Amino acid sequence: MSDGRRTIVIVSPDLGAGGSVSDIAMRHARELAANHRVILMSRSAPQAVPARVEMITVVARRWNWLRRFCHVPNEVSFALAVRQALLRLHEHSPIDIVWCHSHATAALSAAPLRRLGVQSFMTAHGDIFDRPAGTYSSELAWFYRQVTPAAYRLSDRVQVLSPAMRDRAIASGAAPARIHVIPNGLDAAEIGVPADTPPRPAESFLPGHRLRLLFVGNLLHVKGPDVLLHAVRILRDGAAGSLDASACFVGGGPSGELEKLAAQLRLGDHVRFLGSQPRTALGPHYANCDIVCIPSRSEPLSLAALEAMMCGAPVVASRTGGLVTVVTDGVTGCLANPGDPQDLARAIRQAASSREHLAQMGLHGFEKVRREYSWPQVAAQLQAMVDGASNDSPIRAC
Repeated sequence: MSDGRRTIVIVSPDLGAGGSVSDIAMRHARELAANHRVILMSRSAPQAVPARVEMITVVARRWNWLRRFCHVPNEVSFALAVRQALLRLHEHSPIDIVWCHSHATAALSAAPLRRLGVQSFMTAHGDIFDRPAGTYSSELAWFYRQVTPAAYRLSDRVQVLSPAMRDRAIASGAAPARIHVIPNGLDAAEIGVPADTPPRPAESFLPGHRLRLLFVGNLLHVKGPDVLLHAVRILRDGAAGSLDASACFVGGGPSGELEKLAAQLRLGDHVRFLGSQPRTALGPHYANCDIVCIPSRSEPLSLAALEAMMCGAPVVASRTGGLVTVVTDGVTGCLANPGDPQDLARAIRQAASSREHLAQMGLHGFEKVRREYSWPQVAAQLQAMVDGASNDSPIRAC
């Protein structure tokens, strides 16, 4: 368009259900709406749509009666319904960009519109080829292995969250020149923290010489909560001197097996499972722990790491994916080998060497997240991604 204002449709599968992907898609809409006409498209609407943003709810057939086999039919059904909705919208109100927040919709929904001059953008929140075996059912893993390379190959612009994800995208067929490394952003208010909150003082750490560990995230195998439980046992039995370590788990998911594991490890009251919490209630959890542990087996970026740093908490995380970019080993936290409880315990012990060390790492993280991951900075990069593609012709689908 001559004034630079474009019509952008942002597609995210289930905005009404919430979750990190939905939160990021909503924030993209809010930021881009400052300069463009933005339309959200999903199978469910969020409780509140950002100002100046339009909403289209897509009706797609559900195959839930297939039980554990429903996931692939549901994904395909949604993608095809989105494709029809996009074609109808484009007929009476031309679209400039379709911005998908999943590989499936990028491959199956946006591709047909390229022949009509519509560009396809994608934000990659993860990658099937970086997930450990067993993360998904065999049917869903097969489906993702088909659509992921197609989405990378056919997208005019691909946003990835870290340099590690950029390498994955290139390996799957994305053109390097079309990839933009833009992390997720964070505002303190999103986790219920006042913007003027100061860094944490040393005396706020290790009260009574107790080491308080915090895990925030879904209680899934890929996130490694079992690794943390084993590490707590190792810390409490440590040959180099035991630590009075405890762990609090905040997040939804199947906790039954983890509770059984905690009992087998004789952790008793040293472990608590608090279940899912509103995101705006996370701030006090971060502010009242000594270390946030992210023992993921695979992790594109980790919002939990950014949230912890926003609150001045050091992060001990797996040396994998985007965590290597977020956590500076020995500076904002410590890194450990993924899936290795002994090494995780070693990294936790290293980080917790003193109150002063914890406070110093927390301060470095506090400064880094405000310097590199604020939403105004991220929004400027997203806008530059749109501007840079304005003169490009869409990739033609084969």
